[in-house]
Amino acid sequence: MKFLVFGFSVTAETPGYVERCAEAWRMHHPGDEVIKVGIGGLQPNHARHLIAAFIALHRPDALVLEFSTAAYRLQEPSAYRRKDQAATIGSVFRLCHENGLRCGILDLPLAGLDPAQDWVGEVNAEMCLRHAVPRRQRDFMPETVWDNVHPNDLGKDLYAETLRDLLEEVAVSTPDFSTLEDAPRYGAYSVTEVTVSGGYLREFSRHGYVSPMIAVPIGDMVKIRLPKPSAIVGMIVALGPKSGTMIWAYGGRQEAMSCYDGHCYYERVGGRTLPKAVTEGILVAQSAAMPTIELLKGVKDTGPRVGGLTHILYEE
Repeated sequence: MKFLVFGFSVTAETPGYVERCAEAWRMHHPGDEVIKVGIGGLQPNHARHLIAAFIALHRPDALVLEFSTAAYRLQEPSAYRRKDQAATIGSVFRLCHENGLRCGILDLPLAGLDPAQDWVGEVNAEMCLRHAVPRRQRDFMPETVWDNVHPNDLGKDLYAETLRDLLEEVAVSTPDFSTLEDAPRYGAYSVTEVTVSGGYLREFSRHGYVSPMIAVPIGDMVKIRLPKPSAIVGMIVALGPKSGTMIWAYGGRQEAMSCYDGHCYYERVGGRTLPKAVTEGILVAQSAAMPTIELLKGVKDTGPRVGGLTHILYEE
């Protein structure tokens, strides 16, 4: 079997818990593969748009979702957030059903979480129970992490054990996706799938995740033509030393969005949500304004701002 583990920065760490699990797994299952895609900086409501493309690229037999280390899990529970989390998990289950994949949920811990307010864990548990999908979780242990969420050597060993136990369950599981007819569909256009005028193409790479990126320098209006009219709901953008505020015009709207935070002493990608609007064309520009946010460490780059865009997110 080929297992794909999809997650965020905890999964992206290399070598990390996935590599330790893969090494141990091969000893007893020499014909199997355990691979990963880890994209630090994303939240589940943006990452859910990218999963279909990774399934198509890697063609796994089973998908393991590691989405519980995202900071949004620390938000106050609400009916809207529960519903949106159920939509995220339901959309992933629908993809597994359509592609004939087994599936598992790996809920890893993070600091500051009140177990009584863990709406993410509760929704995940409910969805897994309803659809006969294996799930494993770990409680937070401060001695296993070097910050609020990323594991140290002890944590990597324990997380690898938990993942291995989950894979054992997933390998023999028979999920029940018979009630997923109304599960939502989320998608993303890579910048290589659209017609682009302006800017320039570059490559983004971090922790093994590589993606084409359209760079948007100051004074350059980037025009994007989509393959068909689509309900646009967000973007995957560059967050780094040279990022700032990007401006999008689409579907009769104009939106300005900050693409800079205290962690921009290094480059990563992040999701930005936009008000939904149906359009076939988008204009993107980069503001010249210098961000006023102070970095958590390092020296701020005060040079000209250059934005970046890897994906346009849509709903079907």
